Amino acid sequence: MIAAPLLDDCTEALVSEPSTPFARKLAELREAKGLSKYRLAELAGLTHQAMSLLESGKSEPTWATVQKLALALGVDCTAFTDPELQLPEAQPPKKAGRPRKDKADVEAPPAESEPEKPPASSTGKRQKKRDA
Repeated sequence: MIAAPLLDDCTEALVSEPSTPFARKLAELREAKGLSKYRLAELAGLTHQAMSLLESGKSEPTWATVQKLALALGVDCTAFTDPELQLPEAQPPKKAGRPRKDKADVEAPPAESEPEKPPASSTGKRQKKRDA
């Protein structure tokens, strides 16, 4: 019976744990109500493909979908809240306006050792000397 371990490996790859807190909670609530994915999808007005994607964590629901699922499961929308979710730390407000340049960023004046080039004429052509 060599095929049995191979079959177990394949089914483990196909049946995986939900990857997001929403997906885990959805699976938990659905199983607690004794509903199949297909039946919950029908009750909520979703396709069974959409339900599979939501429960596997491959798709995130819209607010309307969360409400439909909550109604179909007979729970409040807060049943889907993630207890581990926290707000990010508050960042100090940024100063208004353009930031000042550091002294290191300001370029030093060019060195005097370079010879000066004569100014270019306004026409770009050589001017002929006129005899007066």
